[in-house]
Amino acid sequence: MAFSFLRKQQKQPDSMLPRGWQFYPRPNNLEPPGTIFRIDNEQRRYIVDRLLPASSQGREPGVSTVHTIETKMSVLARVLNMESWGAEAAAGRVRAVEFEMSEPIRESTTDGDMDAVLKPYLTKMEFKPNNRYYVIRETRSATAMKYHLSSEQSGELGAKAVLQSAINAQFKVEEKGGGAYDLAQTFPERLSVMYLPEEIAPVRAGLASGDSELGRVAVVDVLEWVEPTR
Repeated sequence: MAFSFLRKQQKQPDSMLPRGWQFYPRPNNLEPPGTIFRIDNEQRRYIVDRLLPASSQGREPGVSTVHTIETKMSVLARVLNMESWGAEAAAGRVRAVEFEMSEPIRESTTDGDMDAVLKPYLTKMEFKPNNRYYVIRETRSATAMKYHLSSEQSGELGAKAVLQSAINAQFKVEEKGGGAYDLAQTFPERLSVMYLPEEIAPVRAGLASGDSELGRVAVVDVLEWVEPTR
């Protein structure tokens, strides 16, 4: 579906998404709210299970609205289908990246509905040492995405590499001048493009038994991982 891009009119002062929202490296419909995943000590990510908490969906205001998210340039490189990136991007620098979602829908669950499925599950869940565990709390889906790369960001990623990767991944590339680019991608179906995780971690120290109570803790950092090789 075509975008309607009136950036100066659409962008609002509160367009920065709350910390914790993440880009999926690849848009998908396989990780709804209730998906549990772990990241091991080598930064490899694995799906642990998919719980099914009650959830609700709703359209977000506007057909296409400019948002800003803080993410690592190396994460953005994966979103743009780049197999490699420049040294500065690989260093994991966090940047504010502007983007637009076409016809966005948000899916979320409540504390009560999440606890209803997660708490019983945690009593029997096997935790692997030196792994960190997360559960997806909310997602955002769209029919298309458009990323606004500043000249600084495209330079950090490597402008030529950005363009070649975008073309290979069938992005529509629009040069904005001065080294800035807009990269647009339309999906064959509605796909989830962002998620909000919570970490599964101790929330209260144990008593004499030494056991601690596990719960959900807000995530404020950018999560990064590599896909495991089979």
